[in-house]
Amino acid sequence: MATPHECTLASSRCDWTYTLASVAMLALARALNTTVFTVVDAILFRGYPE
Repeated sequence: MATPHECTLASSRCDWTYTLASVAMLALARALNTTVFTVVDAILFRGYPE
């Protein structure tokens, strides 16, 4: 019997479009999250530069 990880890896090798779209969306979400928290940190916690 195959483990869930083996099934996931096997399906990701077969469907490259879904895999690339998933990886691209995760990268975009991580970049957006980092950007938002950087801006919030700069404005709310450190204040405006004078």
